[in-house]
Amino acid sequence: MMKKIVKKQDGAIALTTLLIVFSILLFSGTTLILLATDFSKSLSAVNNGSIAQIHAQSCMEESLIRLKENIYYSGSITINIDNGYCQADVSIDQTNNNYRDIEVSSYKFDSSYYQSSIVDISGDEFVIIE
Repeated sequence: MMKKIVKKQDGAIALTTLLIVFSILLFSGTTLILLATDFSKSLSAVNNGSIAQIHAQSCMEESLIRLKENIYYSGSITINIDNGYCQADVSIDQTNNNYRDIEVSSYKFDSSYYQSSIVDISGDEFVIIE
């Protein structure tokens, strides 16, 4: 009588399938983690940009306060705020002595904001022209 040799491959197929599924799940999980990290960094940059813009507004207001106190004021203002700072440079406009040029820059971590304005100080109330 002859013996028949039978190879059982059911376990090998299950193991191969398991390895393929595990690899797909590992790749998907890693991709989701990287996407979440990228989204978090983007959200942080947008938030810091908004805060830098608010800080610039604070420097602009401080410049206007100093001009209200002394219409001949000309100089630089630096304010340190929450892991960042803003700086305003106030100068007399070259074309009109009633105008003041105010340049404001603000930084918050890796975000920055810049604003340049011309202010008419000839009346009782200042008028921002640009």
